[in-house]
Amino acid sequence: MADRVTIQDIADALGVSRNTVSKAINNTGILADATREKILQKAVEMGYKQFSYVTLVDNGASGLRLQSPEEQARAQASASAAIGAQTGTQASAGMGQTGTAASAGMGVQTGTQASAGMGVQTGTQASAGTSQAGTLASAGMGQAGTQAFAAIGQTGIQASAAGVQTGISTQARNQASATASVGIPAVAPVPVSAAGLLPKPVDGKNVIALFTTMFLGNSHFSSTMLDKCQRELSYLGYSLTMHRVNSSNRRAMTLPYSFDPEATAGIICIEMFDMKYDEMLCDLGIPVLFVDMPASLDVGALKADKLIMDNRSNIYLFMEEMVRRGKRHFGFIGEIRHCMSFFERYLGMREALVMMGLPCEEEYYVTENMEGVESPTSDQYQLYVENSIRGMKQLPDVFLCANDFIALDTLQVFRRLGITVPKDVWLCGFDDSPESRVVTPRLTSIHIHSQIMGYSAVNLLMSRIREPSLNYRTTYTETSLIYRESTGDTQA
Repeated sequence: MADRVTIQDIADALGVSRNTVSKAINNTGILADATREKILQKAVEMGYKQFSYVTLVDNGASGLRLQSPEEQARAQASASAAIGAQTGTQASAGMGQTGTAASAGMGVQTGTQASAGMGVQTGTQASAGTSQAGTLASAGMGQAGTQAFAAIGQTGIQASAAGVQTGISTQARNQASATASVGIPAVAPVPVSAAGLLPKPVDGKNVIALFTTMFLGNSHFSSTMLDKCQRELSYLGYSLTMHRVNSSNRRAMTLPYSFDPEATAGIICIEMFDMKYDEMLCDLGIPVLFVDMPASLDVGALKADKLIMDNRSNIYLFMEEMVRRGKRHFGFIGEIRHCMSFFERYLGMREALVMMGLPCEEEYYVTENMEGVESPTSDQYQLYVENSIRGMKQLPDVFLCANDFIALDTLQVFRRLGITVPKDVWLCGFDDSPESRVVTPRLTSIHIHSQIMGYSAVNLLMSRIREPSLNYRTTYTETSLIYRESTGDTQA
């Protein structure tokens, strides 16, 4: 098995600093768009773990390419007929190539530089056919927890689909293009229009509807995620329409007037936490994807795929580090029944305390909301938090907040009460919002990889549209812990 690709590997390949690569991948700091795009493309090319399911389409754009069942069947038949895969073997075919390792029709092997025939490319390592060794793309996409990788797309080598290289026979070229690791479906070349877009869906339904109960400009991560999601959908020939579900819709169980089910291929739900309304959407006969979901024990009954960030792992790491620094008393601030993410972050803290043999001190938990208010304003929520803090006999060592905006409200409350962070209490948020980096003190937080969630959302929804009979899946995307001044740290 090839070594795991690291941020340092990407930095070395591009001749940039590790810090620059980290900023691009984690969507933090200030970078030129061209630099960020170049780094992300290299990460895809090298098979970096966060991008392992991303495929580069023929025009070099980081667009997703799904394979039809017919294409999969043809690719599997071609792979079976090809000469057996030879892992780690470099075979020279025809006349020697200076600096080029070649293998003709031997199967695509990750980490093996392959080129079919004897096309002379001095100092160039070219992949067989349309494949690039080291680029992993998810194929199949229909098996929960299973990622089948097929190498496609050639970055840095502009190869014409019909380009005849000296000394390569048509048979050898076609065989090399079709081969993949035995048993793994290959991805066929993608026809690209003059505009650089993939063909429109053949069934005439080319609209993906976004349902939300809020203005996304106020969202902690949705705007960035949807920007990436919309770009990926456009590569696949879909348009994205937005529909706000208001309280009247929810009470009457009605759809927004702007929604056209006849033209809609799939639905993405963001901040849709009304369980009964969500069940109604799932009964429309249209594929549905939830990004986050209601905090309900019945959420598994929703006939839809779910996408959510990992809300537990980095909370455990954070708690472990706080204990190592001598902290023993922890509080939580956030309405835990608001959504599944908030509830999982709350459970993550409690689980960490239990695992480390520390008590769960309920007097430090601010987990409700202002009574009788469904959607409180920031001022209303601050008043609720302030009254809760005033009722505490003493402060815990550390407060963990359900997200960054709750942490920012808590900072405002602390200032009014004369409480200083980090002198009197430490504070951690979740989301790594832009505000967390400019507030004083800068906020320790857990970063959500919004662009990765955008890729994953398209991946899940497209596979559901193509294969409606798949089992329903819940997919978690990884997060990253970032320490800043609110926990006594100076970096980041």
